[in-house]
Amino acid sequence: MEGFSIIVCTYNGTKKLHKLFNSLLNLKVSHFEYEILVVDNNSTDGTFELANILASSVHNLSIRVLKEEKQGKVYALRNGFDNARFEYLIICDDDNLLMDDYLLIAYDLLSKNQDIGIIGGKGIPHRDLILPDWFHLHENAWAIGEQISVPSKVYTTVPFVWGAGMVLRKSAWLHILKRGFVSFLTGRNSTGVLMAGEDTELCLLVRSIGFNIHFNKNLVFVHDIDQYRLNWNYLLQLKIGFARSQVYFNIYNEYFKKNLSSEKTFKSYLINQITILLTEFGSGATRLDYYKSIYIGFLKNKVNYNYGLEKRRQIYSLKELCYVLINYKRIYAVFSQFKCS
Repeated sequence: MEGFSIIVCTYNGTKKLHKLFNSLLNLKVSHFEYEILVVDNNSTDGTFELANILASSVHNLSIRVLKEEKQGKVYALRNGFDNARFEYLIICDDDNLLMDDYLLIAYDLLSKNQDIGIIGGKGIPHRDLILPDWFHLHENAWAIGEQISVPSKVYTTVPFVWGAGMVLRKSAWLHILKRGFVSFLTGRNSTGVLMAGEDTELCLLVRSIGFNIHFNKNLVFVHDIDQYRLNWNYLLQLKIGFARSQVYFNIYNEYFKKNLSSEKTFKSYLINQITILLTEFGSGATRLDYYKSIYIGFLKNKVNYNYGLEKRRQIYSLKELCYVLINYKRIYAVFSQFKCS
């Protein structure tokens, strides 16, 4: 059915729900409908109860509150997707405040372009946030800024968009499920960043079945990030999650190119990737400045020293690749269940 289902996945979000509801209730519509699905991802602060109270106070809009006890954003998203009534799904994190024309812009683009499976928008920081001086160099890690520089275009085709504010066709999602999709990613949960990238995984799969991914810089949301997350250590945790997930994205790409046709070729690919990363990590090990940089950027963890970020990427990618290699038969069996178009 044509319209929008806005999926709000939240964990311990009581402090954010009032502001979130106010923004969602002010969205402009034309001849289509929309609904809100709040998915409580096993909160412990009364989020489920508060969401129900807020939902019951609204009488002119369908708002449903769902419970997802399995920790991890992918599980909460799956719950929301499965219960959505409308064709267009919007992933709206509990700290995303959509501009009031969000649905109008998304509808215009999707209804006129049947080849588009996913649209991503532009995040802007909340005006009350105090941003570190290095933030603009890494703002995309927090879903802030333009996802691609397109100075002469309002929207353009891109490989990926982030999950915050993402608009997805439900028919594309159902198509993926029929082809045997099983996610390798658990998203962020209450214990910190385990693995990120459920948004990139979705983009990879939607592209594999023939849809395009678009970024639209007029599709804007305010990202009201918790101030305590705007620090170097939190960025490191994000980067670790990205590094682990990238291992699986690379495997997806090789699989879709039909380069992983058997367990044997999969194992050879993993060994080759480990060899490449080991070479990268050891590059320059004969020089004194190599060890000095390791100490400053990785062990001492100097803020705004990007060498430490790169070394962490290499180490955690290596760690994840070794895990996949040890379990390559089981993991290949899961990948090979997915049938490309």
